[in-house]
Amino acid sequence: MRFKLAVAAMLAVGMAAGGGVAMARGAKRDGKISHGEWEGKWSDGDESGGYSAASVQGTYVLRFSGYINGTGTNPSAPVTGLAILNFDGAGNVTGTETTNTLLNSGSGAGVVCSGALAGTSSPNYTVNADGSGSATLQLTLSTGSDPACGTSPISNDFNFVIVSERRLEVSGSDNTGTWSGDALSQNGD
Repeated sequence: MRFKLAVAAMLAVGMAAGGGVAMARGAKRDGKISHGEWEGKWSDGDESGGYSAASVQGTYVLRFSGYINGTGTNPSAPVTGLAILNFDGAGNVTGTETTNTLLNSGSGAGVVCSGALAGTSSPNYTVNADGSGSATLQLTLSTGSDPACGTSPISNDFNFVIVSERRLEVSGSDNTGTWSGDALSQNGD
């Protein structure tokens, strides 16, 4: 019991002295995030009045799952996938995508679809002052992709919310299905 009280007292003193994790969002500080030996600086949008396309920059890995319109005895087919998204900070995003989909007629066979992602106009992603945003992309299937993947180009639009400097929550929905996931930055650690 004394040990628990001693640990609680040390934690309280440490937090009061500023020894904990701190992120200066909305505070009159320099915007530094620190924990242990790692320390970095991130502009969360407060200094310029909100987020912008420059708030999403670099390479992100998107992992997603959902359902697409299936065929045969599986009218709502499960889909999982990975994408590498390259945001330029000026409103343009490109990348690659690979999905695994259970498009079957009862055989239990899955279909792998992959290809390149690109916009049809520039800019092809926007970020609102509140950190929400959207991207308009098309998937051009790689040579040799299963015919069940569809015909290129395939619309691949999504919405996102900036959770932190390194993470986006992402969701997409159109006439082909619906999905959601998260994108983590490959920049830094």
